[in-house]
Formats: sequence, C-alpha cells, structure tokens
Amino acid sequence: MKRILVWGLSNNRAGTEKVIETYCSSLPDIHFDFLCYEYPENYVHLLHGKDCKATVIPIKIKHPVANCIELRKFSRSHVGYYDALWFNVNDFSNIDLLIEASNTMRIPRRIVHMHNAGIPNIMITKVFSRLNYDKVIRLGTEFWACSKAAGEYAFPTIPYAVVPNLVDDTKFAYSQANRLEIRTRHAIQDSTFVVGSTGRLAPQKNYSFLIRAFAKFHTDTPDSLLLLVGEGDLLELLQQQTKELGVQNAVIFAGQQPDVEKYYSAFDVFALTSLYEGLSVSAIEAQFNGLPCVLSAGVPREALITTSSVFISTDESDSWVKAFANATRKNVKLTAHADLFRISNLKEIAESLFEYQVSN
Repeated sequence: MKRILVWGLSNNRAGTEKVIETYCSSLPDIHFDFLCYEYPENYVHLLHGKDCKATVIPIKIKHPVANCIELRKFSRSHVGYYDALWFNVNDFSNIDLLIEASNTMRIPRRIVHMHNAGIPNIMITKVFSRLNYDKVIRLGTEFWACSKAAGEYAFPTIPYAVVPNLVDDTKFAYSQANRLEIRTRHAIQDSTFVVGSTGRLAPQKNYSFLIRAFAKFHTDTPDSLLLLVGEGDLLELLQQQTKELGVQNAVIFAGQQPDVEKYYSAFDVFALTSLYEGLSVSAIEAQFNGLPCVLSAGVPREALITTSSVFISTDESDSWVKAFANATRKNVKLTAHADLFRISNLKEIAESLFEYQVSN
C-alpha cells in the first residue's frame, strides 16, 4: 500500500482542511498519515479503518525547541517509510518538514501545494517566506496550486499544476428545510434579509470592512442581519466593532459549525471581503447553493461560476451596500466553468494526482 505523509491538516473547518479531507476520503487504498500541531478531532474519519495515524508535535512559534526535538524524533523513526509528502501551505515561513522529508526521511516525492495567493502582513512570515523560497523550489519535486492566481503568486518561474478545490454540489444545493432549520436555530425571522459569510475570523478575511459595510446597509434596511460562520482570534475585536457601530443586535457570530453547508440556504446574499484568496472554497459552495455573491477584488476570477456574482473593491463600501440591496436568488445561473469544481470529478483527478488506481 502506498504511504503518504500529509502536512496542513488542523482542527479548523477551513478551505485547506476541506481540500485535504476531500482528496484523502476518495482514496481508501492509500495510507495517509498526518503530522499536525493539534489532534484533528473534526477529521477522525480519515483515520478510522485504514490504520492511518495523526501525530501531534508542538507548534513552532510557541515551542521552538520542543518542536525541533519532536520533528527530528518523528523523522528519524520514519526513514524510508513514506512514498510521498503532501505539503499543504499558505506561505513558506516554516519549511522544516520539507527539509526533513528530503534530508532525513528520504521521501522521494515531495509535493508542495499552495493554497493562497497572498501572505499575511506579518513581518516574520514575510521575511522567512522570502528566505525559504529558493529552498522550497530546490527541495520540492512537484508543485501544486489551488488556482492559477495562487500558482503565479507562489511559483512564478517554474511549472506547477492547478488542483481544483472540489465541492459536493448536491450537498450544498439550496434547501428550504435547511433554511428553516438554521433560521430557527438562531431565531431569525423569515422576512429578515441575511448577509452571510463563512470563514476564519482572521485579518485575511477583512471582516472589519464587511461589518462597516453592513452597518451602512442596516441603516437603510433595518430588517437585516449579518451572520458570520467561523471562529478565530479576531472575535472580540469584531464584537467590539459591532458595538461601536451600534449593530451588535444585528450581527450573529455563529462560531465554527459542523453543518456549515446548511447555513448557505439561510443566507440571502453571500459576502466575501478577503484581502486575498487562493481560490475560496466558500465562494464556490455559496454559488452552488444559488446565492448571489458579492466578492472582493482579492478573490480570483477563477472562483466565478455563476452569471450573477460580482467583484467589488473594498475601497468602495457604498458599492457593497448597493450590491446587497440588489441581491436576489432569482437570476443566479451556473456557468459551464462550474463543472470543473464538481465532486463527480474527484476519483479521476485524485487517482491522477497521486498516481494510484483505486481497487474496485
């Protein structure tokens, strides 16, 4: 059985984790092990039945010495064990595992998979990503990106493969039952217009702008509500912002949800104000749900799969307000480009990527 070591799985219900889950689930005949900073409680189904394991090591930024010791211990105990490393990253600030995979574990196939088309405005992340870039290119044997935008950002001078973020379009299709369930869960009236978004409460998602734009919209449309699904370090700051703008009673922070697919049906418009995205799984999911989508200029045009989604700069808050006011599900139609992201392509793409034929 082929053995693959996976880096990039956390306990978050976020885009990178969804991609890992989707592809690993489709290849039951491959043994996937996961090296993580936390035990992936939300993804234990990837371990059951295949003797796969998740090994947790201390996070480097908080425990650099312990991280180094445990990573070296893991590497030395797995020399020659893995056929491939699937190295999922959003930046190149920490490539220790890639180095160990090449120098110590002697993993012959080392796949570097970029999931972003930008980098956080954090000095240490920027500096180390720049310093590590040449090593990444030298140590990696294959380079994948979730979109052309992410590929051009991360691998501008070398060949790379675009690996689509696939979505179960039937699972995310609009459901009146789901709409009623979620609105009942959060005590939202059927007449209330809901602006919704899903994602981490992190600087990249630019939710402070979304809250400001919603506050303007709420002034003109009092029977409206902003519903944010996700968790993150900015929760308290964003909650404070809603109080300062006087919309604390019109904004719901729903936290991380195991049934996020149901929330799209409860929305009336989907908003994504990100500063940058590799592709955005959530934007694809929302469009498969039939939602009108208002997307920032930081979202690649490759994420456009309907005729009614619009891209607006986050310098133009009034334009966002107008887009919310004009949003309707009535005219949302999928384009042919949507076929690229359908889950029906999964087995063929996964087998091709990992060079493995699934047994019948």
